[in-house]
Amino acid sequence: TYAEESKKDEVLNLENPWYYLDTNEDPANGDESKAIDWTMSGFDVTNWKQAKGKFGAKRGELGDLGNNAVPNVLLNQYIDGTKVIPTYFFKTEIMIENIDTVFALKGKLKADDGIIVYINGHKVAEDNMNTEGKGVVTKPNMYYAGNSNGNPVDKEFQIDGNELANILVDVLLSFFLPN
Repeated sequence: TYAEESKKDEVLNLENPWYYLDTNEDPANGDESKAIDWTMSGFDVTNWKQAKGKFGAKRGELGDLGNNAVPNVLLNQYIDGTKVIPTYFFKTEIMIENIDTVFALKGKLKADDGIIVYINGHKVAEDNMNTEGKGVVTKPNMYYAGNSNGNPVDKEFQIDGNELANILVDVLLSFFLPN
């Protein structure tokens, strides 16, 4: 039998612009019924910052975060210079033509704490979202999760093409990164 080799197209890289929120603000304004509205197409992000590259901070500065993670975009890490911002929000859009030919969408990133990945309002990946011992979650989007590893680790996710076809028109990737 003959099997044609799968074609791999990169649809997202360090050159894609990301909108991001590192201001200790909940895009849902604390309204649990609107907690994931920011992950959907059409949500207004014109007041969010925008940049390309690798995002991060360690002790409020750019530098080697560990595990070969060296950001070039500094995230605001502290509230009033002392308390760590619990959650960062990232959002970008990509176009995938001929969705019916897509076998899978794979993603890889580095993070030292919890992460949730949404596509058009659908949660497609989650990792290290342990909130045990982190205090009471009082706002749906603003809480710390993870194990505070110190060094970022590689995190990968994959969405099957059939599942992807059910949730895609334009791809809107949104990352919820509790610090």
